[in-house]
Amino acid sequence: MKKNLLMIVAAGLVLASCNKKGCTDVNASNYSEEATKDNGECTYESTVTFWYNQQTSIQKEQAGVTDFKVYVGEVLAVTHPVETYEVIAPDCGDVAKITVTKNLNKLTEKSYTWQFKDQNDNPVFSGTWEAVGGGCDIIQVQ
Repeated sequence: MKKNLLMIVAAGLVLASCNKKGCTDVNASNYSEEATKDNGECTYESTVTFWYNQQTSIQKEQAGVTDFKVYVGEVLAVTHPVETYEVIAPDCGDVAKITVTKNLNKLTEKSYTWQFKDQNDNPVFSGTWEAVGGGCDIIQVQ
């Protein structure tokens, strides 16, 4: 009887250890390979890379624009010189470019407004970015 009880307890411990809790969503920033049971604590990030070409750069320089102030979700993300343009679309998340990463917390999707303003805070470009957890988007401004 004691032996059977001991076997049941041991089996229960083995089974309990197999159900390691953690984030099981591969798109989450805190994904755990070892987790076998989701603990509901997954968190997400999403990245966007903005770019513009030579034509847009020349057009804005001729209009007197020297710098772009890039806002995402009404927060200044970066200031970027107008003369620094791309010949072709950059890779998503290229940190040498105009790249912004947002923490979505536990949301898997979130909508952000974005805006490029000139050095005098005048709006130049604007739009909406549909951020997806674990995603990376490229947006050309023109």
